[in-house]
Amino acid sequence: MNNLVACTYRNLETYPQILRIAEARAYFERTVFPNQCISFQASPNSLVEIHDHVTCLPSDNFTCEELRAISVDSIRQFQAVEVA
Repeated sequence: MNNLVACTYRNLETYPQILRIAEARAYFERTVFPNQCISFQASPNSLVEIHDHVTCLPSDNFTCEELRAISVDSIRQFQAVEVA
């Protein structure tokens, strides 16, 4: 598991969601409240499932590569360009 990427997910809904990663070697599950941002590490090809809090059915799927966090320096650069 040396090939991990830092990932970030923000719940933009008005209700809690469940973020789940289930793999043969690892299992990760967290409740993500409205507007909460969660960071985690996983392999780039891991499938992240977002579950509806009411039905517990998957409402969305992403790979960890799609949720890869950008560096703090990139965020600062983006904010500087946005303000200018």
